[in-house]
Amino acid sequence: MNYLQAIKMLRQTPNHPLLGLFLDTEQQYLHFFVLQSRENDTAQVDIFYSGSYLFEMTATEGNYPQQSFPASLKPYLDLAQFRHYNDITDLYYMIPAQILYTLFPELTNPTTQIQGPQNKAFFCLHAAELIKRYWK
Repeated sequence: MNYLQAIKMLRQTPNHPLLGLFLDTEQQYLHFFVLQSRENDTAQVDIFYSGSYLFEMTATEGNYPQQSFPASLKPYLDLAQFRHYNDITDLYYMIPAQILYTLFPELTNPTTQIQGPQNKAFFCLHAAELIKRYWK
């Protein structure tokens, strides 16, 4: 589901966070979003964002109220696909390639089997196809 559908779903089921993904295949950059409603005010939505190159340890991160989400990141939020995912907390501390491998175990294991730019490019394109196919 897209961002607007995800917000609508979150308001209907407020205690179930939604995970959103947008993978920029040209840059090999994963945009990772978590939408959660506040416990004391389910109409309020908080957005956690993390963005990083697939095989890098450093990321740009932030947690924002929906109305204060940075305009510079909004295009990626609009392109992201969202779905319920129960084990979100396990994903916060992984590099993006590991996140994708956790979500899609049919990918090559990035910690042991990916070396060289061609393999990284293939991993990225394969992950993008899996997101399109299964992350609806």
